[in-house]
Amino acid sequence: MAEPTKPTHPLASVGAIAGAAGGVAFSRYAGPSLWIPSVATVLLLLLFTKTPLRPKFFLGAISTTGGHVLWFLVASFVAQIWAATALDIVILSIGILWLWLRPGLAPAFFLGLVQLGSLAYNAYLLTSNPVGSLVHKALTVHCIWRLIALVCLVTGYLKLRRERLAAASPPPLHEPVKLQRTSNHALQRTAPRVTVAAISSSYVSPALHPGATAPRSGFAELGRSAQEAEAD
Repeated sequence: MAEPTKPTHPLASVGAIAGAAGGVAFSRYAGPSLWIPSVATVLLLLLFTKTPLRPKFFLGAISTTGGHVLWFLVASFVAQIWAATALDIVILSIGILWLWLRPGLAPAFFLGLVQLGSLAYNAYLLTSNPVGSLVHKALTVHCIWRLIALVCLVTGYLKLRRERLAAASPPPLHEPVKLQRTSNHALQRTAPRVTVAAISSSYVSPALHPGATAPRSGFAELGRSAQEAEAD
């Protein structure tokens, strides 16, 4: 029997529509500034999900930050702005490798601290540039990508913590007792049936089976033995 499907909350549909509308508006505003990080992040997600290179627990954070680093590399190569992007490339690459090789609180905290500090700096620069300019559009994409990375870091660490707590917790103690009680109950139910069946098969009425003799009691056997002794 199929399980009944849970009804969808009305706010879920509203949130999906609002998110889609926000994504369309953001892509129309950012334009080409959104293309490189989006394509790079999607390619990394496909690479990690379809190959054994999949990171453990922090797939979203590593893919988003990796796409950000690839954007830095392409922009630096095209515009020759290595002096402005070298520090971001190095620090983010270190955070990605550390989080990938040794997933845990320390690398997640390090990368989150870097992203949070860079987000604050990008937000400050965002306020000093006119809306609609190429710099403002690029800074907007930087802020969005850093926010996505921070959210993925939090969700990845929560998943890591849940799995480690589940692996460290001992098995429940009430399960063996429950199984023993169930076994005893089954024995109590089946034992009377076996006894009744055995008794009924031993004392069958001679009327049901012609030619069969009824079982003799102990007093009849004693009387017969006494008669044989007197005859002797």
